[in-house]
Amino acid sequence: MKYRRLVHSVIVVGFFFALVANTEFYSQAKKPNLTGTWKLDKSGGSYVKSKARYDLILIIEQDESLLKITRKLIQNGHEEVRGLNYNTDGRREEVRTIAGDWHGSGRTKWNGIKVVSKLLESVNDNIAASTFNVTQELSLSADGQTLTQKLMVRQTGIGTANAGSSAEAAIAEELARNVLNSLPEYEFVRVFQRVP
Repeated sequence: MKYRRLVHSVIVVGFFFALVANTEFYSQAKKPNLTGTWKLDKSGGSYVKSKARYDLILIIEQDESLLKITRKLIQNGHEEVRGLNYNTDGRREEVRTIAGDWHGSGRTKWNGIKVVSKLLESVNDNIAASTFNVTQELSLSADGQTLTQKLMVRQTGIGTANAGSSAEAAIAEELARNVLNSLPEYEFVRVFQRVP
């Protein structure tokens, strides 16, 4: 009887490990291919309200651990081209968002079927420094024709200028904490359509 239970336990544990290994392999194999040329769809995402006055084109090349993006911003007949590289293996590097010009130290990696970049940007305005947590997600529609960029920004630190006395500094820090707690997370969505 004990032998039977032991065999049953070994089979269940073996099945569990095989299931976990298969799930890990399957999730690795199911990464969507973002390679292609993509044009900003001004009728989708957050642009429905803002009515963007520029065109944005992305040319993406993808391999196992690198997304190479050429971003073309066209406004008033002027074209600005920027190259962006995202190492998707999670290593720490300088990360810049596709649009919005957020940049800082961060990491990029696959999270299921999304490419997620997380970075911390510090902004110094010569009075005090502020910090922002920025997350950029890139995802592909099931039919492979729509690329969505979701950008989430949350201010995580408000610098306090030289406030003088320690009492004034403590008050300034308390005010900064209260302001941070009341700030919402900013979210912006851009939708791109595949260009043949």
